[in-house]
Amino acid sequence: MSSVDDLRSTLEAHAHRVDDPGAAPRVVAVHERVRGLRRRRRTAAGALAAVVLAAGVGLAALGPVGGGDGPEPAEGPRTVGGQEVPATVSVLGRGYELSDAVSVGTGERTVRVALEPSEELRVVSLAASDLDGGSATLLDHRRGVARVLGSGSVQPPVPVYPGTGGLRVVLDGLGPDAEVGLAVYDQVGPGPGAVVGPDDAALFRPSAFGEELLAAGFSGVDGADPSELTVRLDLDRRQVVRVSTFCTAATKGLWLSVELDGRPAYSRGSCDDEGMADLPGGWTSQERGLARGEHTLRAYLTRGADGPEVDDPTAVIGIGAYPEPATTTVAGTSVDRVVERDGRLWELEGALTATEDGEPFPRRVEADAEPVLVGFAFDGGIAGLEAEPVRGRGVGLTSGFVGSPRGGSSIAGQLLAGDTYDVRLYEDRGRPFEGSILLYRPVA
Repeated sequence: MSSVDDLRSTLEAHAHRVDDPGAAPRVVAVHERVRGLRRRRRTAAGALAAVVLAAGVGLAALGPVGGGDGPEPAEGPRTVGGQEVPATVSVLGRGYELSDAVSVGTGERTVRVALEPSEELRVVSLAASDLDGGSATLLDHRRGVARVLGSGSVQPPVPVYPGTGGLRVVLDGLGPDAEVGLAVYDQVGPGPGAVVGPDDAALFRPSAFGEELLAAGFSGVDGADPSELTVRLDLDRRQVVRVSTFCTAATKGLWLSVELDGRPAYSRGSCDDEGMADLPGGWTSQERGLARGEHTLRAYLTRGADGPEVDDPTAVIGIGAYPEPATTTVAGTSVDRVVERDGRLWELEGALTATEDGEPFPRRVEADAEPVLVGFAFDGGIAGLEAEPVRGRGVGLTSGFVGSPRGGSSIAGQLLAGDTYDVRLYEDRGRPFEGSILLYRPVA
């Protein structure tokens, strides 16, 4: 079987399985897609999202960065939660600008943060100072995503998806002079090195899962044909390549087809991708890799799977190619060594056997100065993971189920710093299975 045949069969098998981590035995990608076909650029005069805070008792203070009647562009560092925060940040290939500084009142243990609905992805940083041995924890729909300990710090920004209303800040054991806040950032454009499509409708990031972009392009750029795209790969060695596609067009019923080195490799029956494609649907890979040398990927529109090529002046087609990330085998399952979660990279540190003779047993995991991202690998069935903090008021974790008769793996979420956790796997129907807990640490 040729590498083209490998690519075709694998692409067809995986093209529609990337949006739901539970739909595939191995999560091969995480993509962050937002509503709205064309991104509107933020300007100094543009209206930025309003933030409303409510607590169980009492009120948290809110003020736009820069003061006055409305938000102003961030020109330099600002103080949030008693900490200096940057005016701009880059998260997974996109640039963000500070738009709001939210002061979280410390009189209540839990403060709810309701962001006004937005069509665009935002990121927020939790900042705190003078905690006097206490902690401030950011929850997104009850899932822990950031925590400040000790005297205080500014946590890395985490994505806040459009329409979210589940943000909460949990305060525990704070000193009398504690300050806590959220820095809210809005999109302002792609990060350095990104390959951007027309009207900034989509982009391919300069790296994904720790691997550098090999080649990428979009149709319709600089007057080129919007209905056809050719991207050339120049490989210095044989390697497995993940290919990502983006397609949108006003004409209904169009298919996106891809050729590799002049031979049909892949097609999908939709050309209606929505939002900004930084890791769009269609992540795939071939098993044996492509040979060293030059290769050509050509994408075009057809009417139906086998129909003629179609011209559509409204179309935008994109192709991005990345090296396959390094993997290892745990519990008989291929597992990515580097994953993306909560706006940052995590590297596999190790795995803990979590079953004996088909029965699960708990394992204790310590998250001291930094969080631990946990996942699991199993040999078959319908499995999940749950984690409970040893101290009673911590933040636990329960994953969704992943089902596969041949086994698989999944990422569950963060075990936040400053706690010790009892972590165990479980099988939905109580059947015997073998599995391991995956432990990932943040990449510096």
